[in-house]
Amino acid sequence: MQKAVPAPLDYRLLNSLAALLITSKWRPGIPELMKEIAAEVEDRVKQQIAAMPDERCRLTHEGQPPYYYPPLLKIPRDFGATFIGGRMIFALHGAWQTTDDGVWQVAKTPQERGVEIKDRATALRALAELYQTYGQSRNLALLQFYKAEPASLPWSTRPATPTPGI
Repeated sequence: MQKAVPAPLDYRLLNSLAALLITSKWRPGIPELMKEIAAEVEDRVKQQIAAMPDERCRLTHEGQPPYYYPPLLKIPRDFGATFIGGRMIFALHGAWQTTDDGVWQVAKTPQERGVEIKDRATALRALAELYQTYGQSRNLALLQFYKAEPASLPWSTRPATPTPGI
């Protein structure tokens, strides 16, 4: 649903939802809540309700979110850009292959690729191949799929001036 233009959610909200899934997905009521959220997001897409109404540029974020200073993710909004997600949200927890028309699919398992795992060395080799072929190297495919722009932002690891309350 994040492929929709304009994006229905921003990266900050997606991180909150991901945290809920990581910490609480086994708790009663969470699957129902996620289905309800998915239905709401589908409605936002149909009605073209955007996370940022004047979205002019779509960015993806590479790596861990800036937990030390989350407001950093708001800075591009001043320029009409929004973070629609990133590898931590869309692709970190899996191996993906991309079809010729840009659709993401779950990558084939080692067994489906014809690898017979007999020992630890073979298993590690198969895992390394899976990671190199279908894992982290999918960044360009992620940008293309979500119609986002590559960007390098000169962010420090801490705010330039002291910020009260941090």
